[in-house]
Amino acid sequence: MSTLDWAVVTLYATGLILLSVYLSKGQTSAKDYYLGGRTFVRITIIRITIPKYGD
Repeated sequence: MSTLDWAVVTLYATGLILLSVYLSKGQTSAKDYYLGGRTFVRITIIRITIPKYGD
């Protein structure tokens, strides 16, 4: 791999880490993480679960 390839990979990984740190600041507990801060609308939950259990 060339130097340019390594630079792109490093920049991408750094961007992902910075984005995840930024987005995790709103979560205060594991419950908040798993429940999405209770901000989901009921139809969203239905649309997420039907494909999993609809077989």
